[in-house]
Amino acid sequence: MEFEGNIKARKLADQQGVICDIFYHELSGKTTPDAEMALNLDRNSIIKSLLLVSKTKYYVGTIILGSNRLDFKKIERLTGYKDLRMASSNDVYDTIGFEVGGVPPLAFYDKNIPTFIDREVLKLESVIGAGGTEHHGMKLQPHQLVE
Repeated sequence: MEFEGNIKARKLADQQGVICDIFYHELSGKTTPDAEMALNLDRNSIIKSLLLVSKTKYYVGTIILGSNRLDFKKIERLTGYKDLRMASSNDVYDTIGFEVGGVPPLAFYDKNIPTFIDREVLKLESVIGAGGTEHHGMKLQPHQLVE
């Protein structure tokens, strides 16, 4: 099935030279537990692409395993930004053009948003993140996220 979000995700992959498979799944993958059910996978193979924002409106992207929780203090130390929080769903859409639950890991690079990738993600041979909508997945080799 074609949706605007997964078409945009495919264009990002093509523009960035990322080899990936974008596929439809019937169940929503908006949250990690949802994605586990929709994909019939363990959360250790699923990645979350999260947009953070500081009080001064600086944005930071993070890519972490579905099994992990984000360490805000660590990201604040790395960036120097204070009081980071999850961006609102409106902020996410207005800033990167995707709905929450559908943010592909490539979206941050397209908007030149500094992005931090959990080392655990890079140890895996392949991962699945959102593919533009909460009903699309993107399977890729994580090393492509840093190339």
